[in-house]
Amino acid sequence: FVCKKPGCGRTFSRQFNLKSHGMTHETLRPYPCGQCDKTFARIHDRDRHVKSHVGKAYFCVVCQGKFARQDAVTRHLR
Repeated sequence: FVCKKPGCGRTFSRQFNLKSHGMTHETLRPYPCGQCDKTFARIHDRDRHVKSHVGKAYFCVVCQGKFARQDAVTRHLR
């Protein structure tokens, strides 16, 4: 399943994930971060973002780089 939004083109293995992703392109972003001016269309994206304001607690085993979230380390290692 491919996102049809111009400039996006992300692909998903399940239609549910594509539908959820589509919300990120919406202009209505009712979930604000309480620590900065960012807003989010999905509450779980806001909750994940909030963790970035906490001290960096995840480390890369290759370069010892510090990251705020484990998924950022995983992406970094790819």
